[in-house]
Parts: sequence; C-alpha cells; structure tokens
Amino acid sequence: MRTANRIGALLLGLVLFAGGLLVAVEAVSVAVRGEGWPLPLHGVFDTLTTTTAGDQSFLIVSIAVGVVGLIIFLSQVRPWAPNLVAVNAARSDGTWWMARRSVERRMASAANDVTGVQQARAHVRGGRRKWRVTIAGRGPADQRDAVTEAVQRELGRLDAPADTGLSVRLRPGRVA
Repeated sequence: MRTANRIGALLLGLVLFAGGLLVAVEAVSVAVRGEGWPLPLHGVFDTLTTTTAGDQSFLIVSIAVGVVGLIIFLSQVRPWAPNLVAVNAARSDGTWWMARRSVERRMASAANDVTGVQQARAHVRGGRRKWRVTIAGRGPADQRDAVTEAVQRELGRLDAPADTGLSVRLRPGRVA
C-alpha cells in the first residue's frame, strides 16, 4: 500500500502544482491584458454564480467527492501489518528484527512439514513488538496439535516473544 500512497501523493502534488501554475498564469494575464488567457473565465464565473446547492450536478459532484474522501480516509485508518517484527525482544542485549514475510514463510514451511498438511499459509498480525501468527491450511483435524507444536518449535528457534499468539485452522483436504 505504500507504493499506492506514494503514487497517489505524486499525482495529487502534480495536480495541485498544475492548478497553482494555471491560477498564477491566469492572474498575470488578467492583470496585464484585462482578460483571462488559458481559460474562459467569464463562462466559468457565470456557471459558478448561478449554480445552487439544489442543482443535480452539484449533488452528484458532492457525493462523488465525499465517497472518494471516505475511501481515502478508510484506507489510511486501516491498521496495516508491520514490515518488521521483534524476534528476541526479551533479551537485554538488544532486539533483533526480522521481516514479517520471512517469519510467515518459516511458519508456513514448518506447518507444511507436518504429515498430511498441505497448502499451509501463515499470517503475522499485530504490532512490531507484540504480534501473533495465524496458520491456515488443509489437512486432517487430528494434525492440528502436531502443526501447533511444529510452529511453536519454529517460533522458539526464532526466539520469538513468549506471549506470541498462535492460531491454527485446518480444513479437510481434497479427496482424490
């Protein structure tokens, strides 16, 4: 999402820059020649002064701007998964950080190594220092404890915080 935010900020900045440049050129043109040059200001001024809040076009534009603003707001308020997570936060000699995706791959690999478990995926959620792991995959329900033990061993190898939460969901596999 950071890439989308950067592209959106770049586009918004370019639009605002172009609008400001257009206003400056228009103001200089009106000051020097007495009339606007790039835009027909008289038509725009007449439209803006005769449009009321009850006009259908005003209502449609207002709703569209409100919906776009709400989408942008909700996308920014949503809590995103951290890029780095603490893997030995309990040590006094300093915290080590590991990429969230690397942790997810290691947890999924540990789950997939259990006999009968396939297509296991891991998701790390929470904050940078306090996080939890969710494992979802296909396999027999009686292998849930084995998957939990395998993932907890892998968490121990990473020296993950002791309070790291773990949730395992296994759906029955396909019958060939």
